[in-house]
Amino acid sequence: MIDNLNLTFEILKKLNSSNNVKKLSNDDLDEEEDNLRDCVQTLKKLDDILIKLNSNKIKNTTKIGDEFVYLHLEVGMIEWQFDQIGELIAKMLDQNKFKKNKHIN
Repeated sequence: MIDNLNLTFEILKKLNSSNNVKKLSNDDLDEEEDNLRDCVQTLKKLDDILIKLNSNKIKNTTKIGDEFVYLHLEVGMIEWQFDQIGELIAKMLDQNKFKKNKHIN
């Protein structure tokens, strides 16, 4: 998953720097780089939570409930990350620019 997000971001950066597209600001790009680094940590937390829940070592229902709350929060963070990359894609969607450059290398 992180590989796909990173690849998408690399493609966006490449398109942004080519053919006078420049739809993304340096702040946009810097923020997304930070977000992707955070996403790696989020996925690690998600893995840890899933390992705990799958191990059946947690017997206390309150602790199981707590882990599901954490799971919900981490899944929400992943959804947010996809929303963020989606917003960058939307910024790149300027039909007039892409009509002139039907194929961008």
